[in-house]
Amino acid sequence: MTDIQKKINKMSWFEKTYTNMQKPWLDTKTNFFRLLSLSQKAGLGMRDALLALQKSEKNIVMRSIIEDLIQQISQGTMLGQAMGNHAYFFSLEEREMIASAESIGTLPDTLDRVALDLEEHQAIMRKIKETMTYPIVLIVITVLAVIVLLRFVIPTIVGLFPSVDDLPAVTRLMLRASDFLWSYWSVIFVVGAAVLIANNVLLKRVLPYKMFWDGIFLKTPIVSDMIKTFHMYRFAKFFSDFYKAWVSPIIALDHIGTIFNNFFYKRKVWEIRKNLEGWFSLSESLDGSSLFDPLLIQIIDVGETTGNIDAVLGRASSFYKDQLDTSITQVMKLIEPIMMVFVAAIIGIIVASIFLPMADLLEVIGNM
Repeated sequence: MTDIQKKINKMSWFEKTYTNMQKPWLDTKTNFFRLLSLSQKAGLGMRDALLALQKSEKNIVMRSIIEDLIQQISQGTMLGQAMGNHAYFFSLEEREMIASAESIGTLPDTLDRVALDLEEHQAIMRKIKETMTYPIVLIVITVLAVIVLLRFVIPTIVGLFPSVDDLPAVTRLMLRASDFLWSYWSVIFVVGAAVLIANNVLLKRVLPYKMFWDGIFLKTPIVSDMIKTFHMYRFAKFFSDFYKAWVSPIIALDHIGTIFNNFFYKRKVWEIRKNLEGWFSLSESLDGSSLFDPLLIQIIDVGETTGNIDAVLGRASSFYKDQLDTSITQVMKLIEPIMMVFVAAIIGIIVASIFLPMADLLEVIGNM
């Protein structure tokens, strides 16, 4: 156990949380692998390459990680093994691919491939976040607008009437909502926070709860297609990369199952792993599964027949990546009108609750 690992183990919960918050961004790791690959291709030794990277690195946590890697490599530890002390930063897939590449002498190309994979994953996650940002921002703005109207505008309108019973029904409804909101805002906040925390805990600790939501997402139109395409892309990409790094298919499937977050895909991948141990082919193990695209199964069958499975899976991953981009765009196009209808309905109710009593006032003033 290294000095840095001992320090991490002795940290309090708050110190570990703070350290995790300071974890370098994904682009920092991508840049690390890219520069390390270039240094290796230029003929630098691993220790010298890491020393050069440490001098140019500005992120404090990343510098400490590189410092620990240098210490371990100076003691004769291989890079893939040294990365194991930083599992919170280097994924299992990355460590396994690098360890395998070191054993067969293809480390520079593997480092370059890891950097490329991280860049592609980063681009996909950025697009998904951009897709989710619009509805979230729209909902927040709508909620703030509703709070202002309920708190300040509607009570002012109500004050113009001698009796609440003289107000239109929609205005009385909004008035009750305003009273409830300001009487129990602290309870609403606490309950909302508790629900979010409970949901995160249940997803991590209670398997039936996670199975329920994973199943719901897989059955939801449009969303299910995007989830399926995302897993097809990652399965093809990971398997292709593991094959190129000469990692055993059984070990590769074990790692892919660990990486996958959706319970049903995780379970299926581990079932495939057991079938491979029973001398079934990969395409035979996938055949008949509704979770995997029949086209991908045929591609894998051709790759196994021709002995070129890493290349065909690489091309398949590019195909599914393009399909994923299209699916994300379609979801975005679907979300926009739904959100507009939702916001229009909320604003419509608020506007009606304000202008209906005002219209009644104008009518009374006109008859005077």
